Amino acid sequence: MSGDVIEQVDENAEQSSAPIDIPEALQARIRNLARNLPDMTYHELLGVHVQARPDDVRRGFFEMSKTFHPDRYFKRELGPYQPLLHEIYKRVVAAHEVLRDEKLRADYERTLKEKPSFRIGPPRNLLGLPGAPKKPKTEGGRSLRERAGLRSKHTILKDLQQRLESSRHKGRRHFEDAKQELESGDLIRAASLIRLALAFDPREPEYHQAMAEILPQANAEQAETARAKGEMLLGRDDIEGALEFLEQAIQLSPTDAALAHELAGLQLGRGELDRASELARMAVELDEKNAAYRKTLGLILKEQGDLTEARKELTRAWELDPMDRDVKKALSVL
Repeated sequence: MSGDVIEQVDENAEQSSAPIDIPEALQARIRNLARNLPDMTYHELLGVHVQARPDDVRRGFFEMSKTFHPDRYFKRELGPYQPLLHEIYKRVVAAHEVLRDEKLRADYERTLKEKPSFRIGPPRNLLGLPGAPKKPKTEGGRSLRERAGLRSKHTILKDLQQRLESSRHKGRRHFEDAKQELESGDLIRAASLIRLALAFDPREPEYHQAMAEILPQANAEQAETARAKGEMLLGRDDIEGALEFLEQAIQLSPTDAALAHELAGLQLGRGELDRASELARMAVELDEKNAAYRKTLGLILKEQGDLTEARKELTRAWELDPMDRDVKKALSVL
């Protein structure tokens, strides 16, 4: 969806008189973000600093996902806000994909610093030469620099241009292969090839847009596969192996409250309290009225020694499910 189309849908959303089943404050936030989306960097979109650590990027992705993931509003009347939510979430996924990958992130951030444009200019512009270079003084048919074993700065820059053009060509080839895989229905393979295209040519906006279009569906497929493998290993009591796949799944599907809760319980059992707490908070934030999620978070906080917060969460769990004897017992000793 181009910037002009976003603006048109944004205007339709602002002028819509049909009943919309989301709060007005959220409607305004969606409109404002959609309006600014084409000009935002990936860092700005996720709300993280340019020097943000991987954990900060992950948290930024989760915060944006829990608000703008279209599945959060399943069966609600969204009207013109539905395409805006889809567009925002696609960009959020692409931002996370680039910023969590060390090489893609370095290449992307380098393009942000390059001037004057996002694309590679023609050789003359790249070399900074207004016209043909002057012929160097020669001695015996060879330049003095060549006789001294030195290369001309113009030759070095020309070699650089050739390497850049070669890189762009490889990026285009991977992108064309990705389109063929997409036509055959292999979203995961298509997404992988687009990552390669971006690695060779991070300046190409078309590749970033394609990544945004494909990744949400590809990630959903990968998350489902990873979760199935994890559940299979759990059935074999292979906790460590299961955790590896389930952690992959939650990274790909950050709005799956049930999966976050399951992982929190597994990490609690291993004594990984910090990760367990993070996952349990994710589950509670995604489904605030789920007594089981509140209970798990309260028990984890108790293990961490945060008795005040533990009491708060367990009390809320008791209010939501007064028949849970385990919660009543835990509260009695706090």
